[in-house]
Amino acid sequence: MGYSPDRPFLATAIVNGQIVDAVVRTGDFVPLTIKGRYGKDNTRISGFFDFSGSDLLAPFAARIGRTAKFGFATTPDTDGDGQQGVAWRLISENLTSNAVGQISVKDRTSRDGIRLDVATPSLTRLVGSPVAGPAAYTGLFKGDASSWSLAGGVDLIGVEASSYRVRRLRGPLNVQVRAGRLDLDGDIQADGGSTAGIIGGLLGSAPRLTFEAARQADGAILLEKVDLKGQAIRLTGSGGRNLVGGLGFRGDARITDASRIHSGARGAFGGPVAASTARSGAPWRLTFDGRGRNLSTGQSELDRLLGAAPRLQLTGALNAGRIEVERAALTGAQGSAGARGLIEGNGRLRLALNWNARGPFGVGPVEIDGAMTGDGALTGTLAAPRADLRAAFANVNAGALKLTDANLILSFRKGPDASDGRIAVTAGSNYGPARA
Repeated sequence: MGYSPDRPFLATAIVNGQIVDAVVRTGDFVPLTIKGRYGKDNTRISGFFDFSGSDLLAPFAARIGRTAKFGFATTPDTDGDGQQGVAWRLISENLTSNAVGQISVKDRTSRDGIRLDVATPSLTRLVGSPVAGPAAYTGLFKGDASSWSLAGGVDLIGVEASSYRVRRLRGPLNVQVRAGRLDLDGDIQADGGSTAGIIGGLLGSAPRLTFEAARQADGAILLEKVDLKGQAIRLTGSGGRNLVGGLGFRGDARITDASRIHSGARGAFGGPVAASTARSGAPWRLTFDGRGRNLSTGQSELDRLLGAAPRLQLTGALNAGRIEVERAALTGAQGSAGARGLIEGNGRLRLALNWNARGPFGVGPVEIDGAMTGDGALTGTLAAPRADLRAAFANVNAGALKLTDANLILSFRKGPDASDGRIAVTAGSNYGPARA
């Protein structure tokens, strides 16, 4: 069990139909004690765990705390209605749980339900990755061990997901298990969400998500219905299983107000989104085909290149919690761009870019003739992206200075409150080699 081999180890247990008395010792240390009485009509059992001192149990200590206490009790059917009282309680540093209700003496099902409460002061610590601070779930359990339902609600504080932070997230969350299938549905409302970055600008401070999902008997995960509404985004869709067992999802994803993600922008952008997988456990194939509607970025030169109705076509895969972008093609009125790479589950970006555009380009007093081609990388996160770009131009005119075969390197970083960047140019000129 992960304890030191240099210390004597002893485990004793008495279970005789009436008494439970179990103790585990390693040297002078007692990591486990369980004591109590049990019977047909009445049960009282309590216990104490100490997870310290064991390499094997170290993950429990890290996530729920060094020690845990528990108690379990049943009461007799005193009124003859065939129902027996049942209750339990678990107390540890980072997890508490208690339940109280009635079960049938005959078949051990709960007709009227068992009230269940679970809480943690740090969900991040409990699951081992950045998720949320304090979290709680309260629900009513009905059924038996093989077929049951849990109707309740969740409440999370300080949520973090894909570069988006929310002060509070709560709403109904229900579970039903039957014949090996698990169904999950919810109506989750956020409050106090951050509006920083692309994700924050789209979702806003109070997005709402309603959904129905299922884990089928073979382990397949299916999103049956989804409706996400933020201050500048709307995602709707439904999924199902075909006759040969494949899973599919079809929906519509739209940015409804571009001004929410960039000052001076306007218009909308969106289109159909689809996902499919041939079997449970295989990556999901993703496609998206979006078009702009009266779209403007607020930057005149970029708007000239894109036009009012640019098109974005994307193909990729959802694999191991991240999006693998195999091909993303943006086609505008006077230019096009492509990308491929990864979008991690935590919002981190690793994308390679390429583009070409038709001139002339006007940047202040500078005029760039002909075509422009380039490549680069998009890194950082969805909340704070960074672009490192390289571009090549045939001719650049800046007053009396005429540049030829110019190469430009641009680094741009967008933060939550401001943006910054740098530009470097090398070229030939009518005055000799030029560098800036």
